[in-house]
Amino acid sequence: MKILAIDLGFSGCKFYDGNRRGVILSAYIPSDEEGAIRGYILGEEALYRVNPRYLRTVEEVVEFYPVFVGAILQGNVAEAITAGLPLEFYTEESKKLKKGVDNAITRLQRNLSDYAGKVFILPQGVGGVIAFLRNFSAVKGNILAIDIGFNTVIYLLYSTTENKILTHKTLYKFGVQDLAMNYLLPMIKEYTTGKTLTPLAVDMILRQKVVQSGFDSIKVDDQVSEATQRYGQELLRHIISELKALNYVQFTEIVFMGGGARLLE
Repeated sequence: MKILAIDLGFSGCKFYDGNRRGVILSAYIPSDEEGAIRGYILGEEALYRVNPRYLRTVEEVVEFYPVFVGAILQGNVAEAITAGLPLEFYTEESKKLKKGVDNAITRLQRNLSDYAGKVFILPQGVGGVIAFLRNFSAVKGNILAIDIGFNTVIYLLYSTTENKILTHKTLYKFGVQDLAMNYLLPMIKEYTTGKTLTPLAVDMILRQKVVQSGFDSIKVDDQVSEATQRYGQELLRHIISELKALNYVQFTEIVFMGGGARLLE
């Protein structure tokens, strides 16, 4: 294996190695049974066990990166690994790195070094803009890029004229979890009476557009469509209001990216 590209987030760990592309749900349970990776069972197998746990903070993401990489590589070693961290967190940790003090970037590189000859830690939320400009190089002006993750939304305003990021911010608890729990769940509560649904479980309903009630499979396409539309409108309204407060009001394109972007199609 040459290069493993991996993006560990609050809902799943997305990876691509040139041949395989996949997602492992960000659920885990401590375990010493055979097949456990560094003391943990991961993904859907963990989701359906008793008291599954979920990644909730960026610090936990940094801590669990080696566990998920180990699950993907299954004893193999890559020539190089590229791993992403949220843009705002990455920016703050980069400042520590430049000062020569302890930082998450160096720790993560060190913790992943057992799995690859080279490890590169990159900021999330920037790659989508680069990919967009490669395909639409004639676009001029400012681009508003919105990276929708499970727990976070990263937005950045990029100037094609100055070739730089004008401003950026990570919004916590604004991602797909917000859509699932605060927009969709109230609309389907009649089908979920008596159930305790985790954010990941509601996320699965959101993507499959089906609620399992006993032996019945209930389609909730209309509810998902309405919830997604309301969520998208409120998210844009919030971001634009923040940009206006910073006197950044001009942009020619909006680019949605990240795992949650597909839900807005």
